[in-house]
Amino acid sequence: MIGSTTKRGARGRYLLMAIFAATLLAPAAVKAQPLTVSTTTTVVLRAGPGVEYPHVSVIHGGTPVTVYGCLSGWSWCDVSFRDARGWVAGGYLSTPYNGRTGLLPNLGARLGLPITPFRLRRLLGPLL
Repeated sequence: MIGSTTKRGARGRYLLMAIFAATLLAPAAVKAQPLTVSTTTTVVLRAGPGVEYPHVSVIHGGTPVTVYGCLSGWSWCDVSFRDARGWVAGGYLSTPYNGRTGLLPNLGARLGLPITPFRLRRLLGPLL
């Protein structure tokens, strides 16, 4: 009986060590924080990532907006402005970086902006 208890105890320690090692080696899951940027000109906040989507609001140039993520290539970004949420073309969004102001399509990767897929279901919710 003593031998079987020792084997189970050893297996348990190996399992704990394996879990601990996996935790150390696994990349940390870090949720990206929203980023505040500015519009470069007056833009239309749209219900989706493209000119074919309806207007939600108009945002004047130089207005701060919060970016939650962008499509691949940072062509369109999911943003909020006041009480509205929608999409703005990334080429009209800028932010300071290393002493200069740059456009999001040029800086998205350096800023760590997440790639966010557009999901119509998220927009329409229970209507679909």
